Amino acid sequence: MDPVLLYIAAALASTSMTYVVLRWLRAHQVLDTPNERSSHAVPTPRGGGWAILAVTLPVWLWLEPMSWPVLLGAFGLALVSWRDDRGDVGAGIRFGAQIVAVTLAFLVAPDASRLFPALPLWLDRAITALGWLWLINLTNFMDGIDGLIGGSVAVLGATLALALLQIDEPTRALEAALLGGAALGFTLWNWRPAKLFLGDVGSVPMGFLLGWLLLTLAGHGYRIASLLFLFYLGWDATLTLLKRAARGATPWHAHREHLYQRATQAGLSHARVAGAAIAVQTALGLCGAWAVAMPIPALVVASVLAVALLAWMATR
Repeated sequence: MDPVLLYIAAALASTSMTYVVLRWLRAHQVLDTPNERSSHAVPTPRGGGWAILAVTLPVWLWLEPMSWPVLLGAFGLALVSWRDDRGDVGAGIRFGAQIVAVTLAFLVAPDASRLFPALPLWLDRAITALGWLWLINLTNFMDGIDGLIGGSVAVLGATLALALLQIDEPTRALEAALLGGAALGFTLWNWRPAKLFLGDVGSVPMGFLLGWLLLTLAGHGYRIASLLFLFYLGWDATLTLLKRAARGATPWHAHREHLYQRATQAGLSHARVAGAAIAVQTALGLCGAWAVAMPIPALVVASVLAVALLAWMATR
């Protein structure tokens, strides 16, 4: 199967499915009502992530039946996150569900898929789990303005597929293309002004599935390449977390302090900020694919790009 064709098919299917989900959300009044921490002004349907999952999970299972524990983990996260979207699930329950999902995925992760082969397997897995849990949460944190995380995952999926093809992982490349295409189809509805929001039901499982794909790349020894795909998203989320932690703020409480949010608060449109981030994310993804062959030059270029974007957002 051609990853390009799968990407296009997933985008078309997701666009159609998003329309179906949007109608259901409107009919059942599943709305995100604005508050002082919101970046939107009118009640907007929330839960569009179901469209991405409806396209992604069945096809992923068909592509790789043995990955069912990974998909079960993603679906479990979706259920917990959906409950959180419609009410309020405690941080302990959400984090516990994420730990269970990562543990399930490790059941089918080859012992060779290790970030630090010199360490005992249990310690390597513990370190990997911490990074994976952070990826799940930062994907959620970065879903704060129209089009940003959906568009970022759309280009992440496409460029990650390129990297996975280079290391002879054609099935994982198809899965990356599938996820990216499904994210693109949703983003067409989520672009400013958004018709609906992704919701935690979408951002949390997407971060989890991205972690699984990046683990494949890092497990083959391409650790620098796997990091470059997250050079913007990771730095914005991590720097903001550290700044908030330094003044004693609760990490999991909603806020509007990420650099991309500060840029929109300074007067830049959602479309301009998200468009700039997605453009740089595309370049970072290409650097990630390039790093499979030439890690150091790719790291230098990616660092310059990420710093430039973060500085642009910080100085608006």
